[in-house]
Amino acid sequence: MSSVGLLQVPPEVLEAIFQYVPRRDLKNFALSGPVALHIISPILYRRLSLRLVAVPHDCVNSRRYPCCEEHCLDVEAVDSVLNSTPRALNYVREFVIAPPERAAFRSTSRMQESYILPPGARPNRTLNDRDDFLLRLVLQKLGDASLDNFQSISIPNCDISTKTFAFILRSQPNLRSLKLGRIGVQKQFDHGEIAELERAQGALNLECLEFGEFKEELVFALLQTLRRCAGSLRELSIGSVHLSPVRTNPARARFSPGSREIQSRKRSDPKVSLPRLEKLEISFDTHFPGFLDLFGHLVENCHRLTRIRLNSCDYSHHFILDLIDRGGANIQSFQVDGCFWPSGSMRIFFHKLQPLHTLKLNSHGNVFISDIEPVLEHRDSLKRLWIGCGILGPRINIEDGGDCLCLQTFFDPDTCQYPINSENWPLLEELAMPFVPWEMIPLVHNLRILRLLPTSLDPQRPRNDTEHVVTRFVKKLWEHSMSLYHQRPKLEAVVTGIGRPDRYEIETGTASYYIIRYDGTGDHERPRVKRYSDLTRVLKVCAWSYLFEPRTLDGFWEDARRSSITCSEQQDDDRNYYIEGRRGVGRGIYDSPPLPEPRYHTLVPRSRRDSDIEIDESDIDPF
Repeated sequence: MSSVGLLQVPPEVLEAIFQYVPRRDLKNFALSGPVALHIISPILYRRLSLRLVAVPHDCVNSRRYPCCEEHCLDVEAVDSVLNSTPRALNYVREFVIAPPERAAFRSTSRMQESYILPPGARPNRTLNDRDDFLLRLVLQKLGDASLDNFQSISIPNCDISTKTFAFILRSQPNLRSLKLGRIGVQKQFDHGEIAELERAQGALNLECLEFGEFKEELVFALLQTLRRCAGSLRELSIGSVHLSPVRTNPARARFSPGSREIQSRKRSDPKVSLPRLEKLEISFDTHFPGFLDLFGHLVENCHRLTRIRLNSCDYSHHFILDLIDRGGANIQSFQVDGCFWPSGSMRIFFHKLQPLHTLKLNSHGNVFISDIEPVLEHRDSLKRLWIGCGILGPRINIEDGGDCLCLQTFFDPDTCQYPINSENWPLLEELAMPFVPWEMIPLVHNLRILRLLPTSLDPQRPRNDTEHVVTRFVKKLWEHSMSLYHQRPKLEAVVTGIGRPDRYEIETGTASYYIIRYDGTGDHERPRVKRYSDLTRVLKVCAWSYLFEPRTLDGFWEDARRSSITCSEQQDDDRNYYIEGRRGVGRGIYDSPPLPEPRYHTLVPRSRRDSDIEIDESDIDPF
């Protein structure tokens, strides 16, 4: 078919087809002629990306930090946007500011591409006054173009001023998604802009709102922004998932929980109604405890809230209880990672919640067995369960082996009333649990993915030991399913080698993926186990799962997204393009969207890091 004939095909059909074509081929097709360029433009130029440039400079505290780097906008890229015609910007739907590019190196621990700062460097993610002004010029250019399909702004990697935040809300009233980093943390406040944000009444169409750290002067402005999003907001994320050297609110006398002004505002301020809110995420709430105290009292009508994810939170337990009491009892997914709450808080949550479908308790602290035992009440409905060991505290005796309360609560049949097995947990499909001896791993017929987490006392295991545990567990599960259900078990993969045993440490370790292969085996033949080290190869033979992710701090369990390392094979693609008066395609600032990974159902070629593991029955005790 010629390119002219493609004009008769509906645009939605072309977009569905071309999303599986590599970017290089799309670029070459666009260079073939003006008709091809007209067809490909809505796909190639939907994202406008400005990449930050890292500029080294001397630090004020040179003893602690030998050098620093400042993140700045690329002036040439900004000029290209400002000089673009409205017709050239017509297809832009997303505006993104990307982090600086760095030299890649291959880490021996993860066997994947990683990016690090120079030795001793400290990044300064605050945009200077010039770059902050240039950013507003770019946003004004997009606003003047009157883009019909412009929907998203993402600036998660830098600190913008309050003036820029107010300008975004004022110039883009039809925006659907707004993802920001810190707002005015290291900037001088424009009190006029703050007052305007507090008085603004126009409705916003935001469906997704994300912002990181902020100063206490913005508390009421942000609450008013949430009121303006009441009719459309579906996703809300507060706080940054990454630790920051910036400490906000050094003296929290004004907005500390229970302060005089907070109590006064609880009585006088209007309510915040969020009838469409479905997903809520809070990270590092130590930066804004007073905001959560006030927000939790003012929020109402959140009956559609079904997913909550908390990361490294110490004060959010009262806020979550307020949400549950004000209509949030329909929560189906509850994910807690590295939170330290008063004893008894979790027990109250589980008693008030409806039957959960997804539960994650990882790196929790300051809890007793009585705090996590109510999880057993949700055993008939849970499909996804993550049970990680808590943080070692002063009341835990390491010598007695009491490093994990979850083992005796969920996996020990002598102490647990409803241990995890096929009968007590009939719907369980995905499970993450501490790495235990293979005799203690629960036998669940419907289990699809199993992830074994390193514990604090045993963070790493030899590869031979891991293979020994996995192969014997697979054999035991196969015999269990054949004897009770007369069919093969549903287990597809076992993930080992990656975990997060400490609250503030990233997930490290070399991941191993043991794929259970039933093809080529008869009804009475045991399955084969094949070990992979590359996730891209795993996804060609096994459906994606949240438990495959090396880093599970970002995103919800139910989100159907792919791991970031699966895109490593596309990093060499030339993804940046721009149109100059629609005369042709060249290297520039436009970034095409990420394409979905192709789904294959064929076996991948054998690699040195992949191996078949045969189950040796001679050294296995009979059951």
